[in-house]
Amino acid sequence: MILSDRASVLTEKTLADTVRGPQQQIYRLRILATSDIHAHVMPYDYAADRPLEAAGLARLMTLIRRARAEVANSITLDNGDFIEGSPLGELTAIGGRLPTGRRHPVVAAMNAVGYDAVGLGNHEFGYGVAFLERALADAAFPVLSANIARRLGETPCQDEFFTAPTLMLERSVTNDAGRSALLKIGVLSLLPQQVETWERKHLAGRLRTRDEVGAAAAWAADLRRRGADLVVALCHSGIGGESVGLQPDNAALQVARLGDVDVVIAGHTHRLFPGTGISRTGEIDPAAGKICGKPAVEPGFRGSHLGIIDLELVFRDGRWTVRGSESRLEPVALRDGKGEFVARVGIDPEVERSVAACHARTVKYVRRPIGRADRALNSYFAPVLPGPMMDLIHAAQLSWLTTVAGAAGLSHLPRLSAASPFKFGGLAGACNFTRIAAGDILLHHIHDLYPFPNSIRAVRVTGARMRDWLERAVSQYRQILPGGGDQPLLHGEARPYDFDTVAGLSYDVDLGAPARHDPDGSLVRPGASRIRNLRFQGAAVAATQEFLLVTNNFRAGGGGNYPELPTDSVIAEPLALCTTVLRHFVESGANIGLPPQCDWRLTGVPPGTALWFDTHTDATAHLHEALPLRVEVVGPTPLRFLRCRIVF
Repeated sequence: MILSDRASVLTEKTLADTVRGPQQQIYRLRILATSDIHAHVMPYDYAADRPLEAAGLARLMTLIRRARAEVANSITLDNGDFIEGSPLGELTAIGGRLPTGRRHPVVAAMNAVGYDAVGLGNHEFGYGVAFLERALADAAFPVLSANIARRLGETPCQDEFFTAPTLMLERSVTNDAGRSALLKIGVLSLLPQQVETWERKHLAGRLRTRDEVGAAAAWAADLRRRGADLVVALCHSGIGGESVGLQPDNAALQVARLGDVDVVIAGHTHRLFPGTGISRTGEIDPAAGKICGKPAVEPGFRGSHLGIIDLELVFRDGRWTVRGSESRLEPVALRDGKGEFVARVGIDPEVERSVAACHARTVKYVRRPIGRADRALNSYFAPVLPGPMMDLIHAAQLSWLTTVAGAAGLSHLPRLSAASPFKFGGLAGACNFTRIAAGDILLHHIHDLYPFPNSIRAVRVTGARMRDWLERAVSQYRQILPGGGDQPLLHGEARPYDFDTVAGLSYDVDLGAPARHDPDGSLVRPGASRIRNLRFQGAAVAATQEFLLVTNNFRAGGGGNYPELPTDSVIAEPLALCTTVLRHFVESGANIGLPPQCDWRLTGVPPGTALWFDTHTDATAHLHEALPLRVEVVGPTPLRFLRCRIVF
């Protein structure tokens, strides 16, 4: 049951009469959390056109049903980024509107789950505000966001809300002795404030945002004033530490510090918490799943994991307190002895039925041929040298930029393109590679090349800005030390989607020099520099030299902790997705056997030193593509990668 904002639950006297004796004071509540589903309902990889065992809300629902059945008291919450992120979501949104009478497939699936509350993420707005409102009109669950509004008031509580900012849930909780009591659970939801920059084309004049921590503080206090016994923050933000230059899309730590917040559900960064991928600090305990001593989870992405927080609650001295907690993640799939993912649970039939027709249309849609490539397009060697895959992405973006520059009267400015090899193993596993054979290019290959639902942007930048941009990009590499023998090339926490390469410039990456940034973008050595010989058409790039750069909305707004570009630097921000630009380029019959677009190389490695990196097992048949580098195969790794080494 959902209570009105001013509803009263139970007087302290009545509760005290109900809860008697220390041996009867422990009550249990289970919080189930999902996040960053990104329109992955069925366990299917539309980009690769094959089943995906380790993903999908349809499998996750089976875990949810099981977890609910194990306990007497539970609530189920989602932390946002559910509308956008797969071809199923894109096909539903073609034309920017949901046809009358058609329910959004992801919303239909989430209705089947029976969420108690769902928070908005930044990717809910990628198809426009009107589309989102139409999609949510069919939601059978409450939708929340406490820091995005139609109009900002003097304080957060005076904003004109886009959705409800908070929710008060009433639950009857039962202790081990069978006694019951009523508990008021306050839920608030937050999304990254930068969505106002990332989705400016959609949000300008329509919606405004507040900073996450300030909004959380105000609304958590408001929930307490209205009698909340427990406050849960749906924080669509990562669990990063504080460091110079970082923007607040890693605000979960700061939200957890708030005295009125008891539980934090993190998201946005697609990490696993509890887990080994997030560093331990004095306030962050990734083994226990606690932030500032408070229970927390971040349940991956695409429906890979269910977050579970079990709370032990006691009523003492007139108030409820958290006596103990356990945070954990339940994966939908595990690796077998060969390193392959094997599903732990089956597909929930109710969720499957809710999207069956849309899923079938999407599979048919992504199998359409749209062009041809005269060479293989893969990411096997993406971090060690330029290749045809990135040449195609850059060529498509530069072709679009040429048209934009002409329309804006800026054809005299030199043009650059920035993009990442989005899929190169890493924490996403040994299957996270682009592998497109020479021949027909199908529509799903476009989503393989560019898996994120970003919009295209054209911006004016200086040479100094581009140097800073590249310094951030090359922080994925470790510093190579003389006399160290074989050394790893990349940091263990390197993120392929943050490794931008820039077409139109030539540059060297000095691996012997320390990085200016940590891999997550934290500015740690402001004076450090790895970029050498930065040139445009053979001439050194001056700090004040002007360029036109094509990138995406996320990066232009500082996403990935890149330098945020001033608003007035944007010269074009159409509603077109980057995948649409890439698809149109391929459909135009452009020559996919392009001349190289990128010109960069790794330097600063002592002669005789070997650097190793992990790639896909199929790379063995493509070693010739890495020439002139001397790439040698070391062998398979326990996690099903192929380890290779480069001898300098």
